[in-house]
Amino acid sequence: MNSDKIKLKKEILLPELEPYVLRNELGRLVIDHPLFFFHDIKDPYQKNIINAEVNSSFKDRIEQYQKYLKEKNYEFILDLLPKSRKIPWFIKHYRKIYKDLGEEGYYKQLAYIFRSVDYGHQWYRKKYSKLISHGNSPLNMMSEEDRGLYDNLPEKFRVYCGTSSKKKVTTKNLKSLLQNSWSLDREISVWFSFNYSDFPGESIHYIILCYEVYKSEVVSFFLGRGGLGEYKVKEREVFLDYTIIDLERVSFEEIDYDEKYEYSFMND
Repeated sequence: MNSDKIKLKKEILLPELEPYVLRNELGRLVIDHPLFFFHDIKDPYQKNIINAEVNSSFKDRIEQYQKYLKEKNYEFILDLLPKSRKIPWFIKHYRKIYKDLGEEGYYKQLAYIFRSVDYGHQWYRKKYSKLISHGNSPLNMMSEEDRGLYDNLPEKFRVYCGTSSKKKVTTKNLKSLLQNSWSLDREISVWFSFNYSDFPGESIHYIILCYEVYKSEVVSFFLGRGGLGEYKVKEREVFLDYTIIDLERVSFEEIDYDEKYEYSFMND
């Protein structure tokens, strides 16, 4: 048994954590605080060791957060936050981050967000446009390896985006499906369409968008940001500002679910 646990006395849950106690899809109580996530607590109003451990961990987390905030150490703050809270926190504080860190530091932290969070980007696409355009040099988000690959891209090329919709896609509703994240690889976009659907388990349309993009439109290029589950594939991601995508250069196709089993990279 951990010696730290022996020293703890049974406690009820801290009052400031009570509003963040939720019941998850499995019926278990969890704490989903902006700075802290904890699985499977018991009765928050009963004195027990689990509550004492949660209280102790939460106090440590708050102390670290306040320290990093005072030091303007945004890299450590973002690393400290639960994955689901990184993007909302950055959106709330991006103006101050830019003021404190300047152009280069700001885009470095923005790149960290895009690289470390591998889901939910479609929910923040409007906010992303603001984050991208807040400074002047979004290409600074690229690593040296990313930049080398970006420099070798042609002046015009095709990118793909996998998405899903409850409605059949037409030219009239196409704009609502545009995203910031696109890929050079169609197969990877197919994978994302099935595995990151907003409507899991429902009868929906799986869509692949194709865009004839000019290099000058590219916000950033990321190699291997992740999100491909067990497949050891480096995604070649092209990041765009969806608000300036020219619909005249976007085509789309509906794909059959059976295509899920036809990825060539599954056999690499």
